[in-house]
Amino acid sequence: SSMFNHEPPPDFLNETIDIVVKANSFASAITAKPGTLISGEKGLEFRTESGAGYIQMPWSNINLVRADVYGKHVRGIEVHTDTSVPLSFTVTDGPALLRSIRDHIGRDKMQGVDHNLPKLFHKKGKAAEKDEASVAGASSDDGGPKHAR
Repeated sequence: SSMFNHEPPPDFLNETIDIVVKANSFASAITAKPGTLISGEKGLEFRTESGAGYIQMPWSNINLVRADVYGKHVRGIEVHTDTSVPLSFTVTDGPALLRSIRDHIGRDKMQGVDHNLPKLFHKKGKAAEKDEASVAGASSDDGGPKHAR
């Protein structure tokens, strides 16, 4: 079963938008849905390109955001809420999206990429590369698309 609501979309979750990025949602295990991921004052919202589906994730429902980070590139994020299975997205402008998410939920709710997050938030040297290699090696790969288009 899909995590998508297929009713006519309601009003957008946020009135104030921090950032909008192109994204693919993997809420359905079978197909990736292209659309946009919007971060704003009330939470994250995914809207499909076709307009035939949306996912609203208020900040208060988000327990954890895990990111797939390689160097300074963010391949995707996984949003863990208290209302559904983890929701996976590939995103175009990952670092900016992660900064926006961090500003709303705090660093303590962002996991799986602790060694890489400082590099995205601050310009840093190469000290973390050894850690990154082990994180990248341990990352699970579902064989799906690697980049949002």
